[in-house]
Amino acid sequence: MAAATAEAPVKAIDIETKGLRPYRADAAIMTVAISFGSTDFAFAWDHPKAKWTAEQKHQIAVLLEQILTDDTIKVAHNAPFELEWFVSYFGLKVVNHAAWEDTQVQAQFLDERRGQAHGSDDNHRAAYQSLNFLCKQHFGVAYKSLFKLDKRDMSKSDLGETLIYNGVDTRYTLRLYHRQTELLRKVGLHDAYL
Repeated sequence: MAAATAEAPVKAIDIETKGLRPYRADAAIMTVAISFGSTDFAFAWDHPKAKWTAEQKHQIAVLLEQILTDDTIKVAHNAPFELEWFVSYFGLKVVNHAAWEDTQVQAQFLDERRGQAHGSDDNHRAAYQSLNFLCKQHFGVAYKSLFKLDKRDMSKSDLGETLIYNGVDTRYTLRLYHRQTELLRKVGLHDAYL
C-alpha cells in the first residue's frame, strides 16, 4: 500500500485531531486518511486506542513523511490546517507550495460568497466553502451529520467511526478537487487559483 500511495500522482490527505492547533501539550493527530484513484484508507496515529509499538509508529512516521515531502500533488480541504499540524510533527520540509492544493481555496475562486448557506445539511447553516456544503452542491450528499463525533477532541470519539469519517473526508476531497479543477479551467480561473 505504501508504494502505491507514494506513486499516486494526486492524493487527498486529511487528519482528525485533538485540539484545533498543535501547540498545546495534549494536542495530537488522532487519525490520518489518504485517498488516491479508487483507494481510500485511514489509520490511527495518536488516538488513545491505537496500539502501535514504538517501532511500528516510527515506521509509519517514516512512510508518511516520505509521502508528505515528495513532489506529488497533495490535496486538502483547508491545506493550512494539515500543514500546520504536519510541520509540528515533521518540520518545515513538508511545506512544498508547488505540491499542495486546497479545495477550499478553489471553492472561493468559484463562489466568492461569504457567510452561511441554508439547507446544506439537515437545514443547518454551513459556510459556502465548507466541505459538507460543497459535497451537497456538487455530489448531492451532505454526509457530516451521519457521524456522531466530538470534533473538538477526536480522542473521545470511537476510533472505528473516526477512521471511516476521516476516509470519507479524503474520498470527497479528492472528488471535489477534480471537479473544481475542471470548473476552474472552464471559467478561465485555474491559473489565478494556482
